[in-house]
Amino acid sequence: MKILIVQPTGDKMGHYGVYTTRLAQALAIAGHDVTVCTNRLETNGFLSEPRRFYIVPTPNCAFEHNLRGYFRNSYKVLTHALAIASDFDLMYVLDTEFLTATIALKRHRPKIPVVMYISAANFSFETYAGSLPFKVYKVVQREIFKRTLGREIFGIHVLGDYQRAELGEQLNLPEGFPITAIHDAPTAQPRIPQAEARKIIGVDYPGPLLLFFGMLRRDKGIGDLLAAVSMATTDYKLLLAGHPMDYTPAEIRQLILRYSVGEKVLPHLIYVPEDQVAAYFSAADALVLPYNSSYTGGSGPLLKQAGSYGLPVIVTDVAEM
Repeated sequence: MKILIVQPTGDKMGHYGVYTTRLAQALAIAGHDVTVCTNRLETNGFLSEPRRFYIVPTPNCAFEHNLRGYFRNSYKVLTHALAIASDFDLMYVLDTEFLTATIALKRHRPKIPVVMYISAANFSFETYAGSLPFKVYKVVQREIFKRTLGREIFGIHVLGDYQRAELGEQLNLPEGFPITAIHDAPTAQPRIPQAEARKIIGVDYPGPLLLFFGMLRRDKGIGDLLAAVSMATTDYKLLLAGHPMDYTPAEIRQLILRYSVGEKVLPHLIYVPEDQVAAYFSAADALVLPYNSSYTGGSGPLLKQAGSYGLPVIVTDVAEM
């Protein structure tokens, strides 16, 4: 099968580039002819063998970390993909803004089946974790996006059963509409001896180490985690590793001061590059995912990745987790 993958934010900070790269490679290894239409996708460091798929870049679409960049890339890259789609059997669309996708799909009427990836079940006023204007926009987005289902979009892919059930209700999907849960797989590198791993990432501490890893967003319960740390009297430290997406570094440090946990928390407020991920997981004794009730995503690669390194995982009972 000839598959066209659409990824408008291949260079966005986070899991977007690595997930797209490894998905395309796996499909190619399975025998499919795979092309990725994207803004920019650097695959070096994401693959342990030569790349087996093609990349078709959309010019002048380096990702800007703002709404304008997200809307622009969603429209331009998807429109570019639709222009070449007739040469393929299937189009699989990742990480595209849904209202923008609707406009592009309606204007350029794909002649092949389109499958849309949806990462979070948050198409309602109550479930969307944002300000009042964004909550209203999410409802408008949903009502317009629903007009593509069964017309331009013939299937939805999610990462877990929670999203499948919730989206079926939120989008009022007709009975029999294909919405398939295919879980993401762990991508662990060989485990590094713990003392060596801590030295690599600059942690000079021999005792128990808990790890929070990933983008620091408000729906991930950072404040709750620091409050919990302030209540625990045992000897351990928390390594807080990730880019402060919804915060400034100063705001995170202020939270640490508010809860008086400066001696227990090691803030690594950076985007951890792929070649250092193994060191962070190998350095820890457990992973902590304290996500709050507004989190509607999947269990994510982090939970499975921790398991592949043999780490226990402490999680809240929300969404797919």
